[in-house]
Amino acid sequence: MKTKLLSIILCVFFFASDLSAQAPTISSFTPTSAGIGQTVTIAGTNFTDVSQVTIGGVAVGGFTQDSNSQITISLGSGATGDVSVTTPSGTAILSGFTFTPPVTTQIKAAQCGTTISAINTLIAAVCIPQATGYRFEITNTSTSTVQILERALNYFSLTMLASYDYATTYSIRVEVQKNGIWQGSFGSSCMVSSPAILAPDGAAQLTPSQCDSTFESINTLIATTSLAGVTGYRFRVTNMTDIDAPNQVQIIDRKMSWFGLTMLETYNYGTAYIIEVAVKTNGDYTDFGAPCQIRTPAVPELDNCGATIPDPAILISVRSLAKVTAYRYEITNLDTYMVTTIDRAQNWFTFNQVPSYSPASQYGVRVALMTSGSFSLFGEACELRSPDISRVSETKTDKFISFTATAYPNPFSESFSIDLTASSDEKNIIKAYDMTGRLLEMKEVSSAEIQNQEFGQNYQSGVYNIVISQGNNVRTLRIIKR
Repeated sequence: MKTKLLSIILCVFFFASDLSAQAPTISSFTPTSAGIGQTVTIAGTNFTDVSQVTIGGVAVGGFTQDSNSQITISLGSGATGDVSVTTPSGTAILSGFTFTPPVTTQIKAAQCGTTISAINTLIAAVCIPQATGYRFEITNTSTSTVQILERALNYFSLTMLASYDYATTYSIRVEVQKNGIWQGSFGSSCMVSSPAILAPDGAAQLTPSQCDSTFESINTLIATTSLAGVTGYRFRVTNMTDIDAPNQVQIIDRKMSWFGLTMLETYNYGTAYIIEVAVKTNGDYTDFGAPCQIRTPAVPELDNCGATIPDPAILISVRSLAKVTAYRYEITNLDTYMVTTIDRAQNWFTFNQVPSYSPASQYGVRVALMTSGSFSLFGEACELRSPDISRVSETKTDKFISFTATAYPNPFSESFSIDLTASSDEKNIIKAYDMTGRLLEMKEVSSAEIQNQEFGQNYQSGVYNIVISQGNNVRTLRIIKR
């Protein structure tokens, strides 16, 4: 009897336990339509040890079990369809939920597929009401490098990126943030290209006024367009005249958008150069842009071209040029074709220096110039007639003296140089005076050395008189310090 009673009690106990572990049910959910970032509340029964909640078949990443009869969800994903709650005792399902798609936007149609005019041009997305942020995904289509930029405003510029380049196409997508919640989806991609500076008419080349020109001075500054955001300019200089010249191709990197040939390891007069430009922003250099040819000043002919030289001690001169350190004279007897070559630091020679010259004979003379350790090619030939007499003492003969001087650049910002033409190799005295007549500087240099000298480094802004004298010859120049 006692055993039968115990069995009845145990059956009642286990039946009660089964009742307490019944399958869950869903009676309702609110709201019936929601999107990412919104809260959905599910009401029902037996929400014990809930293991999974799905919205439209998509598992909810996080939920809060408020009680056995309520679950709260903050939507991070989902789809239209059934709402389900799963516990160890079963799964409850209730249909009728509508998932609101995430709000998306994209770059404005007016900019899609275009090349922006400047690297810092603003690139804008279509504005979304109540948006609290915009996430721009920018992909370099050349390197596949992806950068993310988050902004409270609906626009950005490429210069805001950690890495950006000219002449590059970017694929841009935008994600929207509403009420502090990112929507989880990007809008359609849009292609935007940075300025096409490598195009034939692009900015990565010399200024148009310098292309296909012959410079008046070897010191002429060679410039390209100064571009926003550029931190470096690379100039590739190719000697097109002398294929045997050292340093046939030279590259110089500059922070400024200009350089001078005199900054190169080698440069020459009478030479054509092809110059190409590449730039960098905060990454590597771009490819080189369109090539441009320039030509340095021609190697000059003799000042005495076509003349009959009356005396072997008369100076036969060529114009003195800036940065020239030596002059090579190729002297050819046009009757015998005997060639004599004379190298001198001075810009002149005499027939007294030509061994066994033939009196009263026609000679052809060509000149080459050394600027940076190598001679240029010879310039145009010039004919002259040798003296009727043999070699005589130079001290007995008057000399034809030429003496001209110019200062460059003028006005100047840091320093200036002097371009002197002098038939004599006597020392030159250079004196600098301010406008009150106070002597500021005095130097004594030879005609050959003067082109390599710099003046005015310590001058204040103002106007100055520069007096250059050589024997009885005097020239006064007025210069301006900015």
